[in-house]
Amino acid sequence: MSYTYETRRELTKKWVAFAKAKADKKKFDEIATKMLPDVSAYYIPQTAVKKMRELLQNGTYGTLSELYRGEFPAVVEACVPKEMQDEFYYALDEMNCYQMTKGWYRRSVRSGSYEPFVEKSVRLVRAFSKLEFYGGDLADILTGNVDPEIYDHARCEVFDYDAILAAQIDRGNRKIVEALKDILLGEGNTAMISHEMIRGIVMSKSEELYELLGKFLLAARLQEGARQAVCETMDAGRPEAFLHLFSVIEENNLVRYSSVKRAVSTWIGIFNENSMDRITDKLMRLMGQCVRDGAFCEEQLATNDSVAISCALWAKGFYDADDAIEAMQQLIRTGTKNQKITASYFNASLQRPELKNQAAMQVIKEYPDQMELVACFMPAFMSGAGAMFYSLLEKEDGGYFSIYDKEVRKPKIIGTEEMFESRDEARQMYDLLKGILEQVPKKGFVKDPYFSMVSCVDESF
Repeated sequence: MSYTYETRRELTKKWVAFAKAKADKKKFDEIATKMLPDVSAYYIPQTAVKKMRELLQNGTYGTLSELYRGEFPAVVEACVPKEMQDEFYYALDEMNCYQMTKGWYRRSVRSGSYEPFVEKSVRLVRAFSKLEFYGGDLADILTGNVDPEIYDHARCEVFDYDAILAAQIDRGNRKIVEALKDILLGEGNTAMISHEMIRGIVMSKSEELYELLGKFLLAARLQEGARQAVCETMDAGRPEAFLHLFSVIEENNLVRYSSVKRAVSTWIGIFNENSMDRITDKLMRLMGQCVRDGAFCEEQLATNDSVAISCALWAKGFYDADDAIEAMQQLIRTGTKNQKITASYFNASLQRPELKNQAAMQVIKEYPDQMELVACFMPAFMSGAGAMFYSLLEKEDGGYFSIYDKEVRKPKIIGTEEMFESRDEARQMYDLLKGILEQVPKKGFVKDPYFSMVSCVDESF
């Protein structure tokens, strides 16, 4: 039997109905209701996300497991089978060991905070619900030992099982480990390899599976696509997993492959799709030494070499974003013009608006007359404002307001404290920005740190 978008959509609806039927509505408030599975795989209720971040920020809860136990026990009861709840809470509390950024233009950055993983926690609770709907055995699903329609749905629809896989590995589930070995070592099984599965392995603590993944990376039979999947995903988990696989790449000169070059450029953020030859052994050695040798990393920050500075900032952020931000702010205070511009390039790819905004506000406050520097940091200033304004369109019962429904509504208001420490700081920034605008010539002013960075890479390599 062949399966289509329509058949998968129907199965998704059955899963959503299955989860909602388990929910005791008497225990659900408005926010908890929105956290239940939704037919839209990418819809994450921003009201729930905002509430969870606030509870973590103000210290009400120290971990995600504490938060879910305290605020959303009904959601856990409806979505996570009782025998899997310890596994669920374990997976939640391991999240701050992983990379907090995602996407093609990310950096390999981590943070001890749980705030960056709030949305992932919602995906996790839904993944447990989907796993129960599928039959509850992840090893059988990965190896295809389930109903063909379930197997097709698990492979073709969004199924965020990486943290479940990591938790099962860490908690000694030998069936899942043996299933992974069969997939990685078996003949003709490369089609079963997925980014989600690789993430689960590198998110685990299993040195056994790190080594197996390294051998898989070296296998002569490996296709370029599978090699790319491993390399593009290997920075998403624990530092130990990345460092093991990084050593495999170094020792076997795998950077000669285009898929590996693309992955390296994604980790470090020095990327030009049309110029992959910029990723060389020299760059790999510099990255490797920075991430393994703290003293060497500090030395690179003191140079005026943009590539060396970028590698050093990346290496600091690889372990803790706060350390990278502190180093970047020091460069802004005391560095050369080139060091500051290089820092702006790193800052732009941090993804978390509250992190990027720290350095951007520092530059605007301290150097409002240096147009080139301000231009480099300006895209990071209030970069979260768009998403915040968009959240004003979210309806209380899900979905978003539209001009087509022709309803008259009282506008929601965002307080200045959402973006600034106080109203006085907001006024200060307004005055500074107004002054900067008055300096801009009529023909405009453009400065892109990316092109400066690419030029430095060309000169260095």
